[in-house]
Amino acid sequence: MKLWRKLPFIVFVLIGIVIAITKFSDSVFVNKEYSHQIEIKIYSGNLKYLYGILQEKQNEDYVSFNNKSNYLLVKLRNYGEKRAWGKLNVMSSQRKLAVILVNSLEGLSDEYFIYLVPIASADVKPESNISFEWEELFTK
Repeated sequence: MKLWRKLPFIVFVLIGIVIAITKFSDSVFVNKEYSHQIEIKIYSGNLKYLYGILQEKQNEDYVSFNNKSNYLLVKLRNYGEKRAWGKLNVMSSQRKLAVILVNSLEGLSDEYFIYLVPIASADVKPESNISFEWEELFTK
């Protein structure tokens, strides 16, 4: 057989595969369905209140607001078996409050991963509903 005639075609196909894998490598790990394996708790308030949450001395149902500045405390825990990472959007009923780049949530974790994000007090009103949505979620 004249394998050398097929060699350029084989090399061309292999180069195409390598480019496709490199270009779309993150898409291989996309897994938004995994979000139900990640516990997310979001709190808004001043630093004193949020410190109380972290020390488990503050009632988590109480939300504290002040006129100067507020913070978001985002606690994440991965109950699933896979490592997860991605981009989490935190929103109020008025607007997007924060975009959190979650680097790595190890699977089967007993501990929370904690993010503290400063926000303007005008962004969150006491009647606001704070919600979240995974813009990107990857697992491996």
